[in-house]
Amino acid sequence: MKDYPYLESGLDNVVLKDLPVYFCECGEEMPVLEGLDTLHVEIADAIAFKSSPLTGGEARFLRKQTVMKAKELAEVMGVTKVTVSRWENAAANLGAGSDRLLRLIYVKKREEETGRIRKGIIGSLKSVGTARSGRGPHRKEVITVKVAGKKSARKEIA
Repeated sequence: MKDYPYLESGLDNVVLKDLPVYFCECGEEMPVLEGLDTLHVEIADAIAFKSSPLTGGEARFLRKQTVMKAKELAEVMGVTKVTVSRWENAAANLGAGSDRLLRLIYVKKREEETGRIRKGIIGSLKSVGTARSGRGPHRKEVITVKVAGKKSARKEIA
């Protein structure tokens, strides 16, 4: 068991806690990743409810979890596909309103998929730090997910 930086998610700030990992004599490590769909939902939930502004990679991750193309997300959010691309590639930060709207879109899509209403999103959105517009990356909040299926507290700011 080991804490595993889950770079395969496309995010460099996701750590899987207590993940079974096989070690080869050659020095290679092979993580045991099961239930990826559930794991990705847990990661997306942690991202949607975190208090710091979304990074470009997190915005891309949420968009992909909603199964929307960049063009479709742009239309829903009232921006251009180029703007979405700039956000996702960290060439520009999401403004506070766009950050909150993207989180709401993700939560609404999850509600539609599961039929369950998510409580607490409005309170979470109130606590989201004000996003800076323009260039320059946001600070990344480390997203820690327990492999056993329960999210642990997000502990560090990187």
